[in-house]
Amino acid sequence: MYKLAATIAISTILTTGLVTSVSAHQGATGIVKERMDQMDVMKKSMKSMAAMFKGKTAYDADAVRKHSQTIAKHSATTLTKLFPEGSLQHASEAKQEIWKKWDKFEFLSTELKRISLALETSADIREADNNEASMSMSMDTSAMADPAVTEDSADSLFRQLADTCSSCHTSFRKKKNK
Repeated sequence: MYKLAATIAISTILTTGLVTSVSAHQGATGIVKERMDQMDVMKKSMKSMAAMFKGKTAYDADAVRKHSQTIAKHSATTLTKLFPEGSLQHASEAKQEIWKKWDKFEFLSTELKRISLALETSADIREADNNEASMSMSMDTSAMADPAVTEDSADSLFRQLADTCSSCHTSFRKKKNK
């Protein structure tokens, strides 16, 4: 009796785990699954960084650099090659517009890489640090404020990165049913 109950419990746990992992990609296979997996990797990096930039977790410049490298690695041509024309089979969340507006899709994917590499480089530069630098510059009337001071902060670059993701998803990803 105990062995039967244990076997049923283990089978239920394994089946639930399998169903959960399969439903995450709704049975996607091939290139569609590959790109969904890649998007999940980038999503995890973005979520981790978002928590830091929102102050929900402690800011860690090394972690920001690591996550930025991950996003850079999975963007530009690494990303676009996962979208061969017409690959809408299975559980794809891609819209047909990707191939109708391929130049825009390529541009956004390249921007994702450019911004994530800039964020990697600027991970130690926070807006609070830049605001102090800007204030000290503005006290010297002969010095002009450098617009790059705030544009190159990790905070600003993260916002640009998030905006690029959002722009691509708005243009080229089907809305999820809730």
